[in-house]
Amino acid sequence: MSRRLWISLCSLVGAMALTQAAPPRPYAEVRADAEAAFARGAYADARDLYLGVDLPALVAADARWVRFRRADATWRAAASSENPDTTDIDEGVEQLEALLRETERPEDKDTTYAEIQESVGDFHWQVRRYENWSEANAHYTEALDVWAGSSDLGTARRRYLGLVWRMAEPRWADQWFEYGYYSGNWLGLDVLENALRVATDANDRARVHFLVGQTLAATGDAPRRARAIEHYEDSLAAGKESPWYDDALYRLACLICDSGVPELDAVGRWTMRMDYPRALELYRRFAREFRAGESRWFDDVENRIATITSPTLYLSTPSQFVPGSKLRFDLSWRNVGRIELALYPTDLTRDVVVSEELPSTSFVQSIDVTKLEPVAVWTHDTNDDGKHVPGAATLYVPQTPAPGAYVLEAKGAGLNARDLVLISDAALTTHSLGPDTLAWFCDASNGKPIADAKLVLWQR
Repeated sequence: MSRRLWISLCSLVGAMALTQAAPPRPYAEVRADAEAAFARGAYADARDLYLGVDLPALVAADARWVRFRRADATWRAAASSENPDTTDIDEGVEQLEALLRETERPEDKDTTYAEIQESVGDFHWQVRRYENWSEANAHYTEALDVWAGSSDLGTARRRYLGLVWRMAEPRWADQWFEYGYYSGNWLGLDVLENALRVATDANDRARVHFLVGQTLAATGDAPRRARAIEHYEDSLAAGKESPWYDDALYRLACLICDSGVPELDAVGRWTMRMDYPRALELYRRFAREFRAGESRWFDDVENRIATITSPTLYLSTPSQFVPGSKLRFDLSWRNVGRIELALYPTDLTRDVVVSEELPSTSFVQSIDVTKLEPVAVWTHDTNDDGKHVPGAATLYVPQTPAPGAYVLEAKGAGLNARDLVLISDAALTTHSLGPDTLAWFCDASNGKPIADAKLVLWQR
């Protein structure tokens, strides 16, 4: 054999060796690598690894898993990219839904089935542009049922709680997102009670207690709100180290401040008792334990403390009365004990001061009542007990003044409230047309003009 022929034969053998396919990797190795890629968010890598698996060579359970993960990783990879084309997302979700339709027997509702349901739920809830809580909740509930019945307690606990966390707070949630109040993503109490049974970590239990409290407080039912208070308090037991401590403390204080404390009366009926001192104590506790920037609720807590403790005083009247009628007015207050009241006669064409700085609706405040002599002066005792409870009353001016214009003023705790009182059987009508305004007085009962009436017109 010549040297040239030998070399050619060797080259041919080498080429044949190079063209022989490498033996396929064991499925277990491929799955391990693919799941590792999936866990770190490399969804496209996980999909490509699973696409290299020979499905016909697998047993049915493994083939079903590969089909699931291919579709799952496909839509997740597309959703996490900047590509506006949704073809891969749509195809991935369609394949997942096809797998769900193939699930007919109860025994097929296994952990793979739970994973498929969870993936479809994630598509509807974890991707901001596809946000659909109602659709997601139906799929998540199916997955939760599987994990609730699993005999692998460690895995079931981790997966069940992980699902609850994602249901309560999707990945797209910003710093102002709050469970339930943003998208109505309320979890069923049965789901949360199961979560409380399986949670062993102190922070996990604090979080579940907070979610239960939120869910119960939102119902508006007194017995459930009583339970909500208990769950908020249980959440606080984990201490400030819990990420949910400030939320539980704030929501507990708000529930008591806004709705009161549910109590059973002597005949067994639920009532709501306002307890502003307790709410104030909780808000002040919050202010002591947190500084500005440490909690999103800090500024609101300071505002609520000021609202509870600051005095307020408001006065309003129907404004116009016919001669001889009793002058009724409404008075409301908070943190005010004694209110001084006075009725001052005024000439609106003389005493009103109109300026650019003063809002047109507040012209009554421009009247200098120190230059006027009151026709009635009296007081109203609010019987304020220092518990910050708002009060209100409908009262009457003790005298029946003559027709005219009056300023009714209330003063207390350094505050001043006023309103205009008109006692008249006259009516003033104005009609504007372009730059012109027509104004006239008439008798309110018969429409007859009132001659020689004094009129002052302000234009702003």
